[in-house]
Amino acid sequence: MQYRACTLGFWLRRLVELKDDERKLKASMDSEVAQILKDKNLLLSEEMLKSVDYPDMAVVDELRNGTDLVSNVEKTGLWPTKFQPALVTLDELHDIAAQERAGLRQQFAGAGGPDFIDQVRDKTVVPFG
Repeated sequence: MQYRACTLGFWLRRLVELKDDERKLKASMDSEVAQILKDKNLLLSEEMLKSVDYPDMAVVDELRNGTDLVSNVEKTGLWPTKFQPALVTLDELHDIAAQERAGLRQQFAGAGGPDFIDQVRDKTVVPFG
């Protein structure tokens, strides 16, 4: 129990020590990313991951800089590669997509207007070829 208390005390002290650097980090971020991450302690999380030799530290950069909504995901080596065939046919996928698209349009109709919808579409369209 004493070990846990000491460990927790260490990380709580680090949290306080990193407060100013965390504030500067958030000030340097895109305002929308900073808003989403305002209650997250990125620097402390990074130190904690390093302390346990976490093998995929790129996750920290992804949190800081954001991520593409669509793209190929790099293999990390954390999990074994596994082939899993699709459970739906192409026709079923088209039907599902049409239903989801209609639902999303309805859900976000008042969220930000046509400009917002265009921006989301532009960020999620993957060119073929």
